[in-house]
Amino acid sequence: MTLVVYLARSDVLRSRELHADLTAAHWGANPRIWGAAEPAPPARVLPRALHSFIELWRTHPRWDFRREALADSTPLFEVPALLMFLTGTAVVMVNGQLWQFVGDSDRVGQWEWNVAMALPPAALVTGVAGTVLWRSVVHRILTRRRRLSGAWAGLWLGTGMTVGELFGNRVAIHRWLPGEPLVALLLVLAGLTFAWWVTQCSHLWAIVWRGPTIRPPMMLVLAGACLALCAWFWWWQTSGVILANAPGLLANLPGPGSEGLLVGPAGEYTAILATAERAVAPLTTTVAVPLALPAVAVLWVVPLLAWTVHPLPSGRVRSAAPDTDESAIPDVPLPPLRRALLAGLLGGVLCWVGAVTVKAHMHAWQPPARLRGIAGALLFQHGVSAALLVGAAVAALVASLLVGRYRLIAALVAAHTAALAGYGGVWVLSASDGCIQGISTFTSACGWRPAAVWQAFQYLLGILIILVTIVGIASAAATSAVRRAFRRWTRPTASAPAGKEPRRLVLRRLVVGVLCAGAIGVPAALLSLPKPSGNSAAASAAKPTAHPWLAAQEASAQAEAWYALGGRDLLVRYTDTLGQLRALGPDAQQSSDGNALIESRLPSICAGFGKIAQDANTYFPVPAPRILPSWKTFTTMAAKGSQDCLTSLDQNDAALLATSLKEINQATGAVDSISAWVTASRTGRP
Repeated sequence: MTLVVYLARSDVLRSRELHADLTAAHWGANPRIWGAAEPAPPARVLPRALHSFIELWRTHPRWDFRREALADSTPLFEVPALLMFLTGTAVVMVNGQLWQFVGDSDRVGQWEWNVAMALPPAALVTGVAGTVLWRSVVHRILTRRRRLSGAWAGLWLGTGMTVGELFGNRVAIHRWLPGEPLVALLLVLAGLTFAWWVTQCSHLWAIVWRGPTIRPPMMLVLAGACLALCAWFWWWQTSGVILANAPGLLANLPGPGSEGLLVGPAGEYTAILATAERAVAPLTTTVAVPLALPAVAVLWVVPLLAWTVHPLPSGRVRSAAPDTDESAIPDVPLPPLRRALLAGLLGGVLCWVGAVTVKAHMHAWQPPARLRGIAGALLFQHGVSAALLVGAAVAALVASLLVGRYRLIAALVAAHTAALAGYGGVWVLSASDGCIQGISTFTSACGWRPAAVWQAFQYLLGILIILVTIVGIASAAATSAVRRAFRRWTRPTASAPAGKEPRRLVLRRLVVGVLCAGAIGVPAALLSLPKPSGNSAAASAAKPTAHPWLAAQEASAQAEAWYALGGRDLLVRYTDTLGQLRALGPDAQQSSDGNALIESRLPSICAGFGKIAQDANTYFPVPAPRILPSWKTFTTMAAKGSQDCLTSLDQNDAALLATSLKEINQATGAVDSISAWVTASRTGRP
């Protein structure tokens, strides 16, 4: 922490001094002042890397750097690797401190406190790193320099978050590396995605905005990025740290109740369902974050709105480059939206084909009557979801290949367009199940059942939306990496001419409005619609979220992580100390001097209870809201009983000693409740 603060302070002081020089020169200061202040220092025989490392610790820039900045201010608008690294490290430390504070209280699990833990680091990253990326993008546009990719900046940001987490006390407890290093690498990917998305949105909005200042679109993009990061930190602090801590937990999440759920005539579908459930299990932690679906919608709605703005005929001079002539600003046309939309429609058609294929296969399979309930419904849900995911992946890949710039944005738009179109087809086909006999799945009677179909897919739809986003990002990244490797053998894609702009603008606004309605409406419906109620057995049976084995699966994973990372040690130590206390009476009766035996052993036993309570307060609270009161009773009564016991021995107060034993007895009852919860959760019993 000391090194991070000192490096950040040094970087801020150097940057302030360079910008102050630039402002003074702009206001009319004589440039000869900087030339006469100090001659350029003689070259030293030092390795370049060591020389750069030494410069990081200076609180004032060298005079030759100051003169170079006056001659060319371009370096002041770059994205410093040190700034991104320190920002990433600092935000994780802030989140860890807030997480520790809330964990020590009884507020664990309350959504407002989850927001209070996630929002400050998200706002810090957005305010520092996001603003720096915006300034660099706009300055590069105005100075005709190569576009900023954001990859290196995001890599340094993610590396800083990873380093900060490794030096914290969340993912690497009592060891140097986390139990699941691959989960810790998600921090690097989060930093990369943030910088990449902000960079592309900044460039897109900077070339189309017509206002006198760039701040409105800048605030829009940064607000969207802040929401996405807030959802990310919420997931990381509640589920990510647990998955990163427990070795093997990610790949071996227990699934109680799924064995034997679906057995076909030849047993060929059991493995398929088991694999699907193992894939769904870790993703259930993402939809448990209320901000996850709004964040996903923001990721493709914010850039999509740029196509509703009438683009500038040429760039506009911004405050980032006050000396740039407006005629020198390059004309950068808005890329055509139709390529991403056509790719999305192609993916939607593939989704329809996949859904029809699944229905036709299940129609030919016709499981026995004992498997036509939840087992057949689960197989159909997973099969259709896989078809939707494949269609979205194809749409994202095609869009990334067709669009020369903004591949991430195009992939997200195409993938979600395909998912919306595909889900619409699945909804129509499933709601009218039985009307087309060749693909009827669960009934042969033609009817219209839209509400039942919505309830049947309500659980998996949220997971599918998040998966589509991940697939879109991965497709854009893979395409960008391949095209960068073969850049010398390819030519850049030419932009479409801007003819018939008024007519195209109206059409674009109409299409964007429809897509935004779907992007916002589906998550809003998933978050706001009430659960099925009443005495309708069909509604209760159709809802897949009411699977008790899924809830037991998540509870079992959380209990396993809590128990393996230190909970077992606390319970074993408490049981041993309690055994010593209970054995003290019989041992004293058998001893020739029972009072002396008690006086010699009891202080260490009482101190042991206090040490256990102290260690419990620094560990994770139990991840079950109904057990939190028992956890609070355990830590409070064990600490109070220990203190009262030691005080009674010092003051020779028998009444206070009796009180301390009652307090330890209360703590023991709470420990019994915690042990029962661990046993029930780890074995899959509700």
